[in-house]
Amino acid sequence: MSKYDIKLKERKESIIINKILTQDENGPIGFPQMTVKDVHGREHILTAVDFLPWEWEKIKVGSVILVSISERVDSAKVR
Repeated sequence: MSKYDIKLKERKESIIINKILTQDENGPIGFPQMTVKDVHGREHILTAVDFLPWEWEKIKVGSVILVSISERVDSAKVR
C-alpha cells in the first residue's frame, strides 16, 4: 500500500437544531427520517440508520449533533 506524506484535514462541526421541518416514519430507505434546520439556517436530512436507536429518540429542538469530517485519498493517477 502506498503512503503519501500529505496532510489530510479533519474537523468537527456542531449542528444545533433550531427547528424540525418534517418527520417521516418510512423514509426512502424504509427508516425514519427528518429534515431539520440549524441555528445558521441550513437544512439537514437525518436518517435513523445513522444513529443508535436511543440517540434517534433524543433528537429534538435544541439537540446538538457533533459531526466528524475527514479527508481521505480515494485514488492516485500518473500523468
